[in-house]
Amino acid sequence: MAKLVLCGRRLAFTGFLTLSTFALPQYAAIAAEPPHGAHVHGVGRLNLAIDGNMLVVELEAPGADIVGFEHPPATADERAAVENAVRTLRAGGDIFRLPAEAACRLDAANLESPMHRDAAPAAEKHVHSGHAHPPRESRDAGRHDKPREEGHSEFHARYRFFCANPAALSRMEVRYFELFPAAEKLNVQAITPRGQFAGQLTVTSTRFDF
Repeated sequence: MAKLVLCGRRLAFTGFLTLSTFALPQYAAIAAEPPHGAHVHGVGRLNLAIDGNMLVVELEAPGADIVGFEHPPATADERAAVENAVRTLRAGGDIFRLPAEAACRLDAANLESPMHRDAAPAAEKHVHSGHAHPPRESRDAGRHDKPREEGHSEFHARYRFFCANPAALSRMEVRYFELFPAAEKLNVQAITPRGQFAGQLTVTSTRFDF
């Protein structure tokens, strides 16, 4: 269990509470510090905020942590891996376990990733002027191209929960590491009626109190 540390400074939520459609108005000005920076494999970010009956959660993770690679999915297996990850990420209630007494339900979920846009079947992606072209795997058969370079693709998931008893929101258990075994750490930031908190979750510490 991880206890989030109460912060005496204002937290900067990178691009979520300031820009997303789930933004909470009173937190919209939180931008006093620069973003947390570099894309690091194994390390994701988890931001949350509580306002009245609403709990808003943002999860940002490298593609390598979620599906094991970061290049555009090029094979059937890679496309299937991305689609399976998308289904898992959209089921926010399966990733985040909240106190039963808080009576929370997932009200909305949004997922963005360039890898998901690239996961359409090849036959659909290679149509130009009415002429379908064979998938890249077929066109490249027998060629000795340079290995594909890994980019820095991420998954950005945003969730809004409605909680009938928000006073009971004092902890969260995450199944993130169980569902995505390549992940190693989640850096956590939280804004709650009790204050602003920061901490870290790992494979062996999956619950935090706030």
